[in-house]
Amino acid sequence: MLRLISFIFVCALFNCGFSKEESCSRFEFLERLLEKMAKMELNFDQLQKNVNTAQNAMDTALKSAETKLETLEIKSEAFAEGLAAQIEKLDEQVTANFTCALTKKLSEMGILSTPTACPDGWIPFQNSCYLFGDDDVMFNDAQKFCQTFDANLVNIESPKENSFLRSQLKKRKAPRHWIGMTDMEREGEWKHYPSHSDVTFFDWGKHQPNNGRVSNCGAFWESFQYLWVDEPCTNKFKPLCEKKSDPGVSIQ
Repeated sequence: MLRLISFIFVCALFNCGFSKEESCSRFEFLERLLEKMAKMELNFDQLQKNVNTAQNAMDTALKSAETKLETLEIKSEAFAEGLAAQIEKLDEQVTANFTCALTKKLSEMGILSTPTACPDGWIPFQNSCYLFGDDDVMFNDAQKFCQTFDANLVNIESPKENSFLRSQLKKRKAPRHWIGMTDMEREGEWKHYPSHSDVTFFDWGKHQPNNGRVSNCGAFWESFQYLWVDEPCTNKFKPLCEKKSDPGVSIQ
């Protein structure tokens, strides 16, 4: 605006040295020039508004795309978790059906004798029997409970055994059960209990183990989808006992 006023002022001074006719002609020229400049300024303002509008539209579209991408990622994670659960369930069913069919067929062929036997109330799996206790007791008392049956707290040594136990706990809707493992001797070095052999397979829940020296005993926990947690050994959970099955299966 300042440049425009200066321009008009200079033009006015310039007109002072001309005749009346020449001044009018030049004044009309300046009027048209100012009109064009005013229109150009309006066009520029409109162009700037259009640019701002387009920029806002792009920002809105970008935010919408980011939101949709986040939603898609959440759905993808949920789908992956659901698919993994279905695969795990299918694997358990296939394993159980195959084992049952194979045992039946071998028995019919006379290759297998009487199936592996477990005491009443105990659940067989592979070469072990498992007992799911009903009373909540401290870790050491849970071990004593198992010893009354010539058994110990469960020592989990493979993914298949762990998967079997998790499925059993889910069926029972059992909230918490002790696992025979501790890091009492040295923090972070988990040992089977009571054998004190190294634990080589783990299935910790999210952010577990997390309680350091306060928690030295392992357990299944429903809130963690029956993954493992570390807990104070003085907490009271149900025992989960394991003993070797009677030698009822023999290969001739």
